[in-house]
Amino acid sequence: MASTQIARPDHVAADRVVDFDFYRDERYEPGDPHAGIAKLIAEAPPVFWTPRNGGHWVLAGHPELFEAVRDTEVFSSAKMGLPPMANEPKQIPISADPPEHWMYRQPLNLVEIRDIRHDHQRPTAPLAVGTPTI
Repeated sequence: MASTQIARPDHVAADRVVDFDFYRDERYEPGDPHAGIAKLIAEAPPVFWTPRNGGHWVLAGHPELFEAVRDTEVFSSAKMGLPPMANEPKQIPISADPPEHWMYRQPLNLVEIRDIRHDHQRPTAPLAVGTPTI
């Protein structure tokens, strides 16, 4: 069962509206939600508005998303709940915008880099059973 819809706001062009329910979309296939997302990307504009889950914008195109995540003056990570919540809990670091984000993210980046280096030094032969060697 899909969520209820809200009316399209006046500032949203009709050709930018796509009926998409993030939680229960009809395009999702049992066991493979990625196939449903691929269908959505193929049929929807790269930026669209959906009346589901309180009404919200969706960035489905890679260039548009790439640009948006780098434009923190226009796009914020502070409120990401669907549907929107009045007192949404802060999930650090994902919901922190710069410069606050960097304060939390930098120590995590250092740990990830150390772990990646460690992973590359581990012998992988036991994991590659039946895989041809290069």
